[in-house]
Amino acid sequence: MKLNIEKIKQFVGKSVDFESTEHVKSLKHLDEEVFFADNVCVSGNVKNIGTGLFEVTGKIKTAVYYSCYRCLEKTRVSFNIDFSIKFSDLSFNIESKNEDVIRFSGDEIEILPQIINEIILNWPAQVLCKPDCKGLCQKCGANLNITECDCKRIQIDPRFAVLKKLKDVE
Repeated sequence: MKLNIEKIKQFVGKSVDFESTEHVKSLKHLDEEVFFADNVCVSGNVKNIGTGLFEVTGKIKTAVYYSCYRCLEKTRVSFNIDFSIKFSDLSFNIESKNEDVIRFSGDEIEILPQIINEIILNWPAQVLCKPDCKGLCQKCGANLNITECDCKRIQIDPRFAVLKKLKDVE
């Protein structure tokens, strides 16, 4: 996913709009291979902000399949992410302080690695297939959303679980 900046490279303050779609098969997230449900669609604007700096702003739209935190069923997770990334031309000796600036050379900026990073940074802490997901049976492993099992379930307050171990020792 490359942005051609040849038309604005010599003109501070100039900008150009862009739209790009990229087919990405998968990515690694927390040791799990995650497959994309949709193409990665990016639209936005790249602006020459002076002294070899270019600011790319826009919106990322895509979806992936990820395992539900409770039942492990594959679940579609959609992303609509606003982003802003600064790039610096290698031909300029710029020392930026307190800013994340990605270096590039030439008349094109490769943005796909940063787009993937934005998706990972916006990953939800827990993905659930539905808000009331029942998860898996702790004894037999049955998906409790699909079937009921005959396993006996005892609800123990986790704060008192250590006390149960004391009773089992005697």
